[in-house]
Amino acid sequence: MNRKLLSLVLILVLVFLAPGCGSSSTNQNEKNNPPQVVTLQDLATKNNSTVGELNKVYRMDISNRYSDGSNMIINFQSVSSVKSATKGGSTFNNFISIINVPPLNLTREMINNAGSFELYDEYGKSTAMFSVTTGPAAEDLSEIVLYSEKDDLTKYKYLSFGPMDGANKTILFEIKAQ
Repeated sequence: MNRKLLSLVLILVLVFLAPGCGSSSTNQNEKNNPPQVVTLQDLATKNNSTVGELNKVYRMDISNRYSDGSNMIINFQSVSSVKSATKGGSTFNNFISIINVPPLNLTREMINNAGSFELYDEYGKSTAMFSVTTGPAAEDLSEIVLYSEKDDLTKYKYLSFGPMDGANKTILFEIKAQ
């Protein structure tokens, strides 16, 4: 009888310890294989995106039109991370600034009705948890500001914007430090 009880206890101990042994080796593998840094091209390929060029006109998906019936476009002049700046009387910290050629009223209409952004870090991890605002920029350009009260957006390396002409395609830009 003692032998059966001892065998049962031994089996129960192995059942409870075995899952813990497996997870420790998994944790060890994660430590030995850190996440891989992705390039702009890697991310574009993975997400079926187009690598965007600054100072180039892109048409948004043709189902998205301005209120006057014309095609919505973007023409980003710069995409940069900024540590701190005052804009429109508000101070923003650790944000992304995008200078767009279309006038402010068209940029606002596009942001409010059609465009969406996503940010990616150097490992390809994404977030869309931020706020977006627009304002005037120098020389009749418009500025789009992505900001967050909780997250330092300057840690992100890539910006995805869309949908662009074609089936929900996005354009991917590298974010430059300012």
